[in-house]
Amino acid sequence: MSKRKHTVLLVVAGVFVLAAFAVLLFEFVLPGRRSITLPSLPGLASTAEEYDPDLLAPGIKKIVNEQLMTSITVKGEKIDGLLASSYETSMRRGFPGVKTAGFLASDQIRYGRALIRMNKRSEFFNWAEAFDLAFRPGEADFHAAALRSVAVDDMLIDHTQMTDDRSDKEGFDDLSDNGHEFDRSDDSTIDFLDEAEKIKFEHQGSAGECPDVFEPVDQHWSVTLSYTRALMEGYQKFGGRELERRIRKESDVLLPVFRDAKTDCELLAGPRMLLALDEWDDPIPGSTPTPGEEAPIERSPGTHLADIDLWAMSALARFEPAWASIASDWQKILENAVLESRLPLYASAYRSDTATYIAVTGGGVMSSTREQLEIVVHLAEVGVVYRDFLSFIRSALRDEKRLPSGWNPVTGNPSGQSATSSDYALALILGRVANDTLLIDSAREAMMRHYASSQTSDIFGGWYRAGSTSHTFRLVAEDNTAVLLALR
Repeated sequence: MSKRKHTVLLVVAGVFVLAAFAVLLFEFVLPGRRSITLPSLPGLASTAEEYDPDLLAPGIKKIVNEQLMTSITVKGEKIDGLLASSYETSMRRGFPGVKTAGFLASDQIRYGRALIRMNKRSEFFNWAEAFDLAFRPGEADFHAAALRSVAVDDMLIDHTQMTDDRSDKEGFDDLSDNGHEFDRSDDSTIDFLDEAEKIKFEHQGSAGECPDVFEPVDQHWSVTLSYTRALMEGYQKFGGRELERRIRKESDVLLPVFRDAKTDCELLAGPRMLLALDEWDDPIPGSTPTPGEEAPIERSPGTHLADIDLWAMSALARFEPAWASIASDWQKILENAVLESRLPLYASAYRSDTATYIAVTGGGVMSSTREQLEIVVHLAEVGVVYRDFLSFIRSALRDEKRLPSGWNPVTGNPSGQSATSSDYALALILGRVANDTLLIDSAREAMMRHYASSQTSDIFGGWYRAGSTSHTFRLVAEDNTAVLLALR
């Protein structure tokens, strides 16, 4: 071999080595690159300590990991790191309690977003993979809202029902040292849990596993949109080609649904009498129940406005420009959804084919506090702050020291049930997004009433609700993931 050829080969080999080194550097040493800049997200803490009084968020994460974190089998694969919907303490101090064999996508997504806020990069990437594997059925386009047990033979069946007359609950002081009156809360989440709440498995500590096999149920685009938002928050924090790839994949699945106006599904639109009285002084024929009968319930196609995440859509427009007009159209729909009511409330849903609003959904007569807060937060995140609603919530917290679970938009009367810790956490988030210091302080004070501060409790450090007996308490994933997110 001539000296010239030898030199050429050495140069070529050197180029290949440098190219390989550059690829390795690009893929592994610099994984946090961001080729796309996302819209700013208001309300984030500038430092880890700004909204977290040092120990609360770590305390919640610890108790969530110990009492709610579970390994289960989905589609033949064992999946680690999912949160059971709740854990109930034992009636006997020092004995393990039981976890509910129910798993909600919303709980997992809030937890994933909290991992981002706490700068837990590796945990977040593991979470994103586990969630997608567990909640996306096979080759389905959308994620499921819940996981349902497909075999309950090994389960502990508990038919004890919660009652509403336990305001004088024994053992309250064992959990909370703050001296506030115990506040009953609405424990409803989705219909799936009405049955799942009765099916529990023995808790085996932090290594506890559910012996059953689960399957995903109730696939819906809104779950995938929420998951995609979590991915984009992760991308904004950590960057990386893998997250970008996942976001583009989810965008491709979601875009046709919004572009072709196919977001509507059948909803329970509330009693016909409520809809009638919203427009006329006298009810129309057939709108009032006969003696002994319930008010007729309307069914209607529609899109829950609380599912419309405007920031997520605006962020998706940075990956796919077609989302820009979609985000703009839905923002106008939400802005125009304020009801003609004595209270500053939004309609619950929007019917696309008739371009009309549905005042309430779910078969009841109440506008849900949770739903109202979510709509207002989504608007505030894109710069539209409904000050009348913020003032309304502040006044309720100032005068009553609590929020109801909802309001009747016709009469203005509040629900007899109280809001949950997750609602107060959402109100705190709203205060931060809107830069409303008074709302932040008021919501935080209300939220802290359900903090388990007794160090002898096995749910110390978490947020609790009443249990199925007068001597037990529940650690609910919905509350604790919402609080964890609010504290960061």
